[in-house]
Amino acid sequence: MKPIKAETLLKLVLVAIVISPIFIAVFVSLPVLDGLSADNDWIGFWGGYIGAILGGIITIYVLLKTIRENKEQQRRNERIGFYNKLLEKTVKIDIHQKKVLEMARRKNFEGYMCAILDYHSLLLEIQMMLEIEQGNGHKGIGKVLKAFQDFVEISDGLVKDLERKHKVPLKVKILFNKLSITALLNAVKQFIIQNADC
Repeated sequence: MKPIKAETLLKLVLVAIVISPIFIAVFVSLPVLDGLSADNDWIGFWGGYIGAILGGIITIYVLLKTIRENKEQQRRNERIGFYNKLLEKTVKIDIHQKKVLEMARRKNFEGYMCAILDYHSLLLEIQMMLEIEQGNGHKGIGKVLKAFQDFVEISDGLVKDLERKHKVPLKVKILFNKLSITALLNAVKQFIIQNADC
């Protein structure tokens, strides 16, 4: 059963407000209720009874409308929070790139390696944020996601280059190959998307 829209409920209440006095007047004037037709208490009772029902309906309408507006405001605030976080992290990309270049210029291998790994981690974090928002139906995010994926590909190349130049122990490679970060990230992403409206 579909829920009644607030606007439809309001129209029904307005119709009831207009029709109810006419209905009461006709009802109390029926010949079956001869003894009650002149009794003002009877009319007062029905007027109060119907008025309470209409007041309740109006209260429910206002409550439903307020809840809907609060949900919309919450969604807007969440989107604004996402935009702010995305901008903040995007600005950090430039800082990380400059750090990588500076470490390479100084020929500081450890600093260079840490800078590349930090840079790569930031890019993966942004990519995952974007994929989650895309899964939540955020419009137009595909182009931004594609731009970040291009950055991630280049960053992946830098990380693989580090692995080639500086031998990683075979046991470590086997362990990390068994533990798929992609599968883990996908599992987390799907979990967040499925529970985003909770």
